[in-house]
Amino acid sequence: MLQHLPLDQVVPAPGQPRKTFYEDSLEELAQSIKERGVLEPIVVRPMPDGTYQIIMGERRYRASRLAGLTEIPCIIRELSDEDARTDALLENFQREDLNPVERARAIEELLQYAPMEKVARTLGVKEATVRRHLEILELPNAVLEELVGREGEHAFTEGHARALRNLDDDPITQVRLARKVKAEGLAIDELQRLIQAIGNIPDKKEAFLRVPLSVAEEMIRQTARERGMKRTRTFKPQTAQTHASTLEKLLSQLTDALDSRVIEFLSDEERSTLLASCTSVVNGLRDFTERLRKAMDEVAGFQEVYINCALCGRLELIGTPRCSVCWSPMKRCIDCGHYDKTYQQCSLDGTFIPTSEAETPSETSRSYKCENYTPKFDVKRAA
Repeated sequence: MLQHLPLDQVVPAPGQPRKTFYEDSLEELAQSIKERGVLEPIVVRPMPDGTYQIIMGERRYRASRLAGLTEIPCIIRELSDEDARTDALLENFQREDLNPVERARAIEELLQYAPMEKVARTLGVKEATVRRHLEILELPNAVLEELVGREGEHAFTEGHARALRNLDDDPITQVRLARKVKAEGLAIDELQRLIQAIGNIPDKKEAFLRVPLSVAEEMIRQTARERGMKRTRTFKPQTAQTHASTLEKLLSQLTDALDSRVIEFLSDEERSTLLASCTSVVNGLRDFTERLRKAMDEVAGFQEVYINCALCGRLELIGTPRCSVCWSPMKRCIDCGHYDKTYQQCSLDGTFIPTSEAETPSETSRSYKCENYTPKFDVKRAA
């Protein structure tokens, strides 16, 4: 039954699922009501004391008061306590008006009237979904307050809250991380990385909580290097090749960036910081290089002798068939000490090799994988 009731006769329900009403949002709705009126009636039920309790539409009721209205359009229904609470929750649940804490507490209250199966069926979700909503309430109240509030520039969302469940045995850290999320605007995946770091390196927890995420991640990398922590990535031939290609590019970029002229323009503090960073990289490269060298030492006939590509100048191992940059054959008869340019032949066995082939060999040329290749120019050996 639709009826216009005096606002003084309408009262909010004590068990209203929605507890949070933002003033700025209410003021916007109040202004709209002043201009256009209440477009959608609220739903109420009659109470023994002559008042009408709100089932759906408390926000419209509050905004109407702000707008200075004296009455409001209402749909009056005869409902039991259980039905009233269910309808109120269902409306907000379907409109997604409730924040996660309000939703969980409303479901918790609803479970006092009906079993889990019925509540799930009424809300149109699976029982597992209902339990998942309720899990939020296991977090500390201080974390729930961050989840409800919207003050500040950054948001603390339900996804952030669920990530904190991995620290259920450390509620103090949960609260501090919730506040850190809002203070620094951390994304959910960034929070997850921080939580993982705290679990992997517990003695650095206090530092992780105090410093910005970028600093924390550098600390994580440094600690991993110092402790020789096993990396979690699993390599297969294809991923290893991709990683090696990326590493080649990074090394090339690093080589290009090593311009010593910059040093004279740096302060002593900047030089000190750069020297420490370079030393760390050098140590890491030394360890990686030695592991790589050890692997190659097991290859039959391997010699760590380097030559420059005649076409592009790239430094390669003498046993490498092709240049990794320009893809031309590394070994050319014209550069070999055994090649007789006058008679266009190999002085070891007299094989005729025309000058054109000696200067621009192909994969079928004698020099491509020649074991007797001996460069006439200086070669570089491993330091």
